[in-house]
Amino acid sequence: MKPQVLPDTNFLIYLAEYKKLHLLDELALTHDIVLLTHVFNELEKIALTGKYSDRQAAKLVLDFIEEMVKQNKLAVVEYAKNLTTDQALLKYAITHKAYIATHDKALKQKARKHNIKILCLRNKAKLEEC
Repeated sequence: MKPQVLPDTNFLIYLAEYKKLHLLDELALTHDIVLLTHVFNELEKIALTGKYSDRQAAKLVLDFIEEMVKQNKLAVVEYAKNLTTDQALLKYAITHKAYIATHDKALKQKARKHNIKILCLRNKAKLEEC
């Protein structure tokens, strides 16, 4: 079984802004990508009400996610609806020994306290453990 990766909202927006969404495709070769519905819902909200550049990035991400789901490269999972997005990511990662892909400083700190591995985009070029 491949290790799981949980991308958070800002990580996906970041990939879209730097035209690096294809890195998710590459990541799917070695990892199972799990998108919590919390993150999906945040992306939909940003696509409708965010500032212009974020709306465009969120729409791009949502289209990319749709394609990855069709190709069975990404799973959208409903999990712990009563928790905040960060809490759900942390709980899922602890329970399933999954990585979290994020650039959120506070989330990184919380993840490190629980010994959760973190992926991030380095030098706007490649995904690495950080």
